[in-house]
Amino acid sequence: VLNRKDFGISIDMPLEGGGAVVGDKITITLEIEAGLQA
Repeated sequence: VLNRKDFGISIDMPLEGGGAVVGDKITITLEIEAGLQA
């Protein structure tokens, strides 16, 4: 969980796809899959 204010993203900044920033906390979930090449 990241706090967007730690990175200078305020409530007044527009989003690229339109819309508004609502919360202060952002949760990032990564799903990583790797394979071993022979």
